[in-house]
Amino acid sequence: MNRAAPWIIALLVSILTNGVLIGFVLHKVSDGPTLRPPPHHQAQGRQPRGDRFNYRAFLEALPEGQRAAARERLEEERSRTRDLFEQVRDAQMEARDAILAEPYDADAVQSAFGALRNARMDMEASLEAVILDIVADLDAESRAAAIEAGRRPSPRPRDGRRRRPPPPRDRH
Repeated sequence: MNRAAPWIIALLVSILTNGVLIGFVLHKVSDGPTLRPPPHHQAQGRQPRGDRFNYRAFLEALPEGQRAAARERLEEERSRTRDLFEQVRDAQMEARDAILAEPYDADAVQSAFGALRNARMDMEASLEAVILDIVADLDAESRAAAIEAGRRPSPRPRDGRRRRPPPPRDRH
């Protein structure tokens, strides 16, 4: 073995080790696209994307004289809201199916994710309209208290697990 061989071996080991470490860091930092909601950022005082509005806390924060009317208004919209949630769930399934399809079709993926965005926007616009209708006649202090209460995440069940939505219905 010549005198350069140990240095060449050490260099190759170093390069491989650095490659593994860089790959590990990149994997942790950038997992690529995900259909899961992001983690909670409660310390920042804002509602993370993907979290639901806490209607129970919102209703409890309303002035007592307004709660019954607000509950009725939410109940009136329940079936429409349920339909919108199902549309979002179906769009999520379509997007997942499109991105996992073989062969990969970029146009189909783009279309599916566009449909998912539109379904989410329709759902959010409908829910926002109901909330805005409920708070329209409140004074500024009551309105702020109710909205802030609704933005707080729902408390976890006593066993510490988050409640999971029901599984998607079979589409076939």
